[in-house]
Amino acid sequence: MRQVWGLLLFLGLTATALGQPLQTRIFQLNNRPAEATVEMVRPLLSPAGSVLPEARLQKLIVRDTSEKLQEVERLLEQIDLPAPHVRIQVDMHGVSQAQGHVIAIDPRYPKQSWTAVAGGGFAQAESQQSLMVMSGERGLIMMARDLVSVYPYLNFCQRYGLLPVGYLVQSVSTGFAVEPTVVGDVVRLNITPWMSFIGASGRQEVLATEASTTLALRSGQAATIAVGGSGNEVREQAFGLILGSRGQTVEQSGSITVVPEILQQ
Repeated sequence: MRQVWGLLLFLGLTATALGQPLQTRIFQLNNRPAEATVEMVRPLLSPAGSVLPEARLQKLIVRDTSEKLQEVERLLEQIDLPAPHVRIQVDMHGVSQAQGHVIAIDPRYPKQSWTAVAGGGFAQAESQQSLMVMSGERGLIMMARDLVSVYPYLNFCQRYGLLPVGYLVQSVSTGFAVEPTVVGDVVRLNITPWMSFIGASGRQEVLATEASTTLALRSGQAATIAVGGSGNEVREQAFGLILGSRGQTVEQSGSITVVPEILQQ
């Protein structure tokens, strides 16, 4: 509670450029995550307005003119509604025949196995995970973190314009972002290769949106995305990197199987 009052005090120092008095309101969210709602509220605010999430209590602290606060209230009435939750079962498998250094997956995560080779040979990575995501929101499948060698991922990002040339990164983590949207008994599932890293501006993330894959599945239906060979397409390279290849890879294959299940409210 002390943190909330500290935020209110900070917001109280904000001055309005419109000559209208600013007011502060705390909106209680019942369904949507506070942090995910901020970006939908922010475009409604005046230049002097501000919004801060209180994630622990699921509240939004908004400061703006009375007119803008009413607009925010109307928006929240439309979007803060019960939405289906989706449990996503994920099975990832990657195999690579490589020259050089191969490391596939961080063994600290439960229900995962890994094999690494130095020199030449085969490497294998397997991961089984389960996550629950609200329809319309984003969840993350973590494949590996704190990777030793960052250059394959850095080269990929620079090659496709995801990071500027010459940008330096460290502490790379990889996985997939999954965004389910429920329509009836069908889950429209968007899967995007995801990387996070520490760079010049602190921790950042990259979504390889050009490599995204969208599946339309009925609740409980399984689908497998497979990659392999030496193709140069963005999706092949992005999925291949995350599913197990490192260094100079001669041949690789990998797959990710997903099973979405709509949970009844």
